[in-house]
Amino acid sequence: MERIKTGPRNNWQKTVENLGFGFHTTDVPYWDESAYYTFTIEEVESLETATAKLWELCLGAVQHVIDNKLYPLFKIPESYIPYLEKTWNDDHPAIFGRFDLCYKNGKIKMLEFNADTPTSLYEAGIVQWFWLQDFDKAKDQFNSIHEKLIAYWKYLKPYLNNGVVHFTCQKETLEDLTNVEYMRDCAIQAGLETKLVFIDDLGWDNDIKEFVDMENQPIKNIFKLYPWEWLAHEQFGDNILLDVNQAYWIEPAWKMLLSNKA
Repeated sequence: MERIKTGPRNNWQKTVENLGFGFHTTDVPYWDESAYYTFTIEEVESLETATAKLWELCLGAVQHVIDNKLYPLFKIPESYIPYLEKTWNDDHPAIFGRFDLCYKNGKIKMLEFNADTPTSLYEAGIVQWFWLQDFDKAKDQFNSIHEKLIAYWKYLKPYLNNGVVHFTCQKETLEDLTNVEYMRDCAIQAGLETKLVFIDDLGWDNDIKEFVDMENQPIKNIFKLYPWEWLAHEQFGDNILLDVNQAYWIEPAWKMLLSNKA
């Protein structure tokens, strides 16, 4: 792996804003075009192998926690345990996560796994690709996020409940909204019917026992960029346990065992 210094594109701020990337600059450097990294094919293959192995270890860790009922260590509410186990045993779909890795002298170490609400998706899936086209179209990138997301939504389509897939995040969070809208666009490209509803606007019909959106449409599948560790401890989140539709929540509840800092 090499870090190669380079120069930013002329008027790069306007360029990325035209892509819908409106949070490129914060109080500290965020989007940075002053350098890029190169990898050999052997390094790419070692990273692919390592991340696949890490994912298998994470799944094994979830099974270990469930088998040994270690929920108190994770501060999982007792009322949520049967639901969490159901999402695991019924193989509720999980779409993505982000490993933060340390890579040095050919050795790979996991620093953290953001399993529930990973961001940086739009930057990595879209903005980086357009940078590469401007920088050197002849080069390839170790990144197929966009293609894999569309392919996985296509794969999931027959397994989801019939109807719309809702997408949700908090209001007034541009980064979250950008990531959610990108994921939603991938689902649309995969042929799914989608709808955006902010989590603040999710409704609960107490008579029918189902979640509804602002048009009173029942929610049967929902992709959320909102942590389970919040949802499971909020009064509104208790309604998930009562939902007559048993909506698919993506990421699923079993992911809270991997995103937890226990």
